[in-house]
Amino acid sequence: QNPRVDFAVFEVARGGLLREGLGYERNDVAVVLNVAPDHLGLGGIETVEQLADVKRVIVEAVPRDGFAVLNADDPLVAKMARSCSGDVVWFSMAPPGSAVAKRIDDHCRRGGRAVVLEHGELGDMIVIRHGRRSMQLAWTHLLPATFGGKAVMNVQNAMAAAGAAFAAGAPLHDIRQGLRSFQTTYYLAPGRLPVTEINGVTIVGDYAHNAAGMRLLGDFVD
Repeated sequence: QNPRVDFAVFEVARGGLLREGLGYERNDVAVVLNVAPDHLGLGGIETVEQLADVKRVIVEAVPRDGFAVLNADDPLVAKMARSCSGDVVWFSMAPPGSAVAKRIDDHCRRGGRAVVLEHGELGDMIVIRHGRRSMQLAWTHLLPATFGGKAVMNVQNAMAAAGAAFAAGAPLHDIRQGLRSFQTTYYLAPGRLPVTEINGVTIVGDYAHNAAGMRLLGDFVD
């Protein structure tokens, strides 16, 4: 209700949805990153498919002039597109020629939007596609939160954030500057992959609270 507020960004928790439902009527942009076995056995949710049904609520709350930013690489998230009244913005790390990449090509040929990775000799480039236009956004290895591109989960997070910002109307240079200035420090993202060196020992901390998170953290450390 504050007239000085332009945007509000909420993390919508599974537990809150089950206890009290969605805390607002609609969201102009919904973002779903993935569905992993987490919190199962709580609130009557016993399977990953049931958990996906709960997370789908925010996609169902997208109005006709809104957007759902969805991970095309996660089959359970991709299915949520059917429940979106607005437009879908796909993000994907799938290689060219794959089934997912072909689906995104078809989506963009029809005027849709997507955020993809283009692989080259100089590295991986995050590219925003809108219809037949392709707009280079940033090299993944130049984003501090990706640690030279090694933190693959944060490459994916950056792509989702870029898709949401683009859907909301943010200029490319603002999106680019946001990604280039965000770091996983205690002050910006406490508990989310801060890397510290103490007496010659490198310490990596992360709130990896499920198996999928632990696997990605292990890959990053390796």
